[in-house]
Formats: sequence, C-alpha cells, structure tokens
Amino acid sequence: MRAKIHRGFPHLSTAEGWLLSAATQPTPVARVAWERWRARCRLDTAGAPSQALFAMLYANLIAELGGPDTTLLKGVCRRTWYGNQLVLARLRPLLDRLAAQDVATILLNDASLVAGHYPDIGYRTI
Repeated sequence: MRAKIHRGFPHLSTAEGWLLSAATQPTPVARVAWERWRARCRLDTAGAPSQALFAMLYANLIAELGGPDTTLLKGVCRRTWYGNQLVLARLRPLLDRLAAQDVATILLNDASLVAGHYPDIGYRTI
C-alpha cells in the first residue's frame, strides 16, 4: 500500500504537517510521516505546535510502534491526562451549579473536543 501524506496544511510547516499525519492517520500513513519527521526533527527541540501533538502521536502510533521515544511520549500523554483531570475537576462544580439552576451550558474549544470527541482525555491539553 502506498502511503499518502497530506500536504498543504494551512499555517503548518512541512515538518508539522508530517507530525500531524503521524498523530492522526492510520498506521501505514502515520508510520511514513513519523519516519520523515523523526529523520529531520528532534523531540527535545520541537516547537509548541509540534509538542501539542505528542500525546496524540503516542496514542495513535508510538504505543504500538515502540522505539527510543516511547517512554518520553508516554509521559507526555500521562501528564496531559493528569492536567486535564485537574481542569475538569475544577470545572465540574461550576457546571453542576449552573445545571441546578436550569442554566444550559456548552463547552467550547479544547474542553469540548476533549470531553466529547477524543476517546481519552490525555490526547489533547485543555
């Protein structure tokens, strides 16, 4: 199977596009994108847009693939999960008080994605 890596992500560098593909695409495509990113970039010097994808990268590819970066990326995923647990724990009492007063609420941005879209709250920082 020939892997197709998405090109032309708006506002992303080529390397960030590879990392996004590695974090979100099925394994054959993700593996090729990860190999391209890893050949040109390093985890310890990655910028903030790339770092934001590390937990999802671990969950999508690295946990299965393994390699020298497994421990670091697993730690990023766990840290993201823990931080999100803290945020949601602070948010829940407020949402409960509003619900008790029949005030409809919605979560926006990262909180809505983490709470309603991702299968694990460790995949994305709130």
